[in-house]
Amino acid sequence: MNKTMEIMFSNIDDGDLVRCSDLYVASFHEFPWNEEWTPNNTFEKPSDFLALPKAVAIKKISIDDTCGFLFEEVQRWNGATPYCLKEICISKAIQREKVGTALTMTLEEMLRES
Repeated sequence: MNKTMEIMFSNIDDGDLVRCSDLYVASFHEFPWNEEWTPNNTFEKPSDFLALPKAVAIKKISIDDTCGFLFEEVQRWNGATPYCLKEICISKAIQREKVGTALTMTLEEMLRES
């Protein structure tokens, strides 16, 4: 990870939906995925997810931009409270720099504290 990049984590809210959608399109519309995402059909994906009552969503942001996010959902099962990772998306510019690992570890820490 770029050592000079100031990075912080925060919860995702409705104000982040456009940026998350743009990042999703940039990450999955091109090689190697080549999926048919566009800004219009992608916006509903994070928006619908945030509407879930048990959604957990965090982002990792640099000084001026979102560089990755993840969405998880609580799915109660047989007396347990497992969290199910629904989406993770990291900017192509910083993929393979352990940002996804940092996001999942931060989320795990947040969940333990709550």
